[in-house]
Amino acid sequence: MAAKRRAAKRSRSAGSGAGVPPGYGLVRLKEFIWNHELEEPASFIAEFEVYAAPVDPRLDAASLELLGAFESPRTVGSNPQFVEVDPERPETRWYVLRILSNHGLGEYISAAEIGLFGPEPEGLEPVESDV
Repeated sequence: MAAKRRAAKRSRSAGSGAGVPPGYGLVRLKEFIWNHELEEPASFIAEFEVYAAPVDPRLDAASLELLGAFESPRTVGSNPQFVEVDPERPETRWYVLRILSNHGLGEYISAAEIGLFGPEPEGLEPVESDV
């Protein structure tokens, strides 16, 4: 039973900060909020914060570290933001996106997709696929 709980916790984690050698400077994470064209633009996320933690923050809220506070424009499509992270920080297993406001709609906040991506490996070229 404990193994199932550990596996479930791992599957809910959003990413890992491991694997970056010391001395490489800051690591750039790319955060995307994609707004859907059929949603009310006033409902799009306006201000948000990104936090990181090495353990489940529901179990240890003090482990959360603020990585940055951001503003997202009121546009349809994707709006990339970059979060710079020191590779010397402890391994990150959990990321938290805290939404602070939208662009004025009082009823709800919308986002079609939210993604957080690690750094792109150097020297690799994108591969086109027909799949």
